[in-house]
Amino acid sequence: MPENNNKKDGESSQLPGIPGRRKSGFEQPFDTLQIATWIIFPFILVHYFSFLYFLIWSALAAKVILTIIFCCSAVATLYFAYKTCSIDPADDVLCHQSVANPNETEQIYCYLCEVNVDSSSKHCRFCNKCVETFDHHCKWLNTCVGRKNYRYFLGIVSSVFIMTGESFALSLAFMIESFAFPDRFLGRVLSFNDFKHYLGSSISIVALQTLLVISVFILLCIVLLVVQLCGFHIVLLWKGQTTYDFIVTEQKKQRERENARAQKKLELQAKSSNKKSADKAPVPAPADEENHKGDEDGDDDDDGCIDDDEIEGDEEGNGREVVVAHNGNEDNV
Repeated sequence: MPENNNKKDGESSQLPGIPGRRKSGFEQPFDTLQIATWIIFPFILVHYFSFLYFLIWSALAAKVILTIIFCCSAVATLYFAYKTCSIDPADDVLCHQSVANPNETEQIYCYLCEVNVDSSSKHCRFCNKCVETFDHHCKWLNTCVGRKNYRYFLGIVSSVFIMTGESFALSLAFMIESFAFPDRFLGRVLSFNDFKHYLGSSISIVALQTLLVISVFILLCIVLLVVQLCGFHIVLLWKGQTTYDFIVTEQKKQRERENARAQKKLELQAKSSNKKSADKAPVPAPADEENHKGDEDGDDDDDGCIDDDEIEGDEEGNGREVVVAHNGNEDNV
């Protein structure tokens, strides 16, 4: 019978011949962070064109150049995001684009995919597939990042950095100006006919300052995340590592540090135990003290020494015996 290729609405597409594998970041189920991305990106666009655009200095060149830079970075972000999410980063064997040849590259067997894949491929439990030169699973895009789409992922990071960096810089500059020169700032803002028409009424300096402070705080949080991500991947490119390799290396170092601390703790405990045992053990008396003690107790027969009492006894008794014996001997002789 012919294979039924019809899918129900909302059903995740699958790799050819291998059931249960997600192919792109546009498939359900959607991740929470992915939905957050869909909210944050429009917020940045609306914030710029509905607020910051009207606060830019009156010089036409500044407004045009800044707006062009912002628009180009926004368009680039959309393009790179689409490419990153639409490209399937799975191993070529899973995509049926090639057949594994052990003679050409080093192969490993994946027990979950049940095929031989490239040695650089790792199995992603979120997408349920092996990704070639696996870097990480991006929850913000709800897709895996590997060799096939890594350059587009870097494009997203770079373009988002430019877009959010410009918005943050403008918000910070306007906030400083509003507090340092409130009258001049308010006069410049209210001089724009477009801004008056957009608001429908005049606005107070306190309201502008409040909006700018909130904008700076929100954009600062976003920019810090993006800067950290940019710096992290620059370091990885410099070291020639992937995110997965970095995490595995750091986990190995952490285990080695923990083992070293545990070994040191055991050595300290062993030393402390030996010291306590040595303190509790009885200390043997020196030989001279034992001999002296024996003399005092009267145990003198074995030491070969004669005291005054013994000498007197010998003179009174033993001396006679010797004489008698001697005399006896003489008599016998």
